[in-house]
Amino acid sequence: MGLIRTYVDAGVLIAAARSMSALGARALAVLDDSSREFAASDYVELEVMPKARFHKSIEEIRLYEAYLNKAVIRLPFAAEDGRSAYDLACRLGLSAFDALHLVAARKAGCTEFITSERPTSPIFRFTEMSVRTITAN
Repeated sequence: MGLIRTYVDAGVLIAAARSMSALGARALAVLDDSSREFAASDYVELEVMPKARFHKSIEEIRLYEAYLNKAVIRLPFAAEDGRSAYDLACRLGLSAFDALHLVAARKAGCTEFITSERPTSPIFRFTEMSVRTITAN
């Protein structure tokens, strides 16, 4: 059996970089899971990297860069993603970035999307792949 192609949203990366709690430990466990290969996008980088760079959070930057470099596929910004994300956001009641991440995950052929959102979040209305959360249920 092959590796699970996984897309993690920005909240998972932020939890892994900043949280010393159980949430951070769950995020790191996902990132360290050898049964996974990761897909990333410029949308994830845009969401996590600017503040880390502004605040000169070197360890946080290193974690984000390591994740982005480890990804087996990295999708660039694409104009058509905006329209797809808009349609998806309107249909499911998503935030703009959640919709962009889901569009990127779909384009990358992911079978699993991992988020830090609560199970009541609209992101769980997306049924084209498995959506899991790192929050405690």
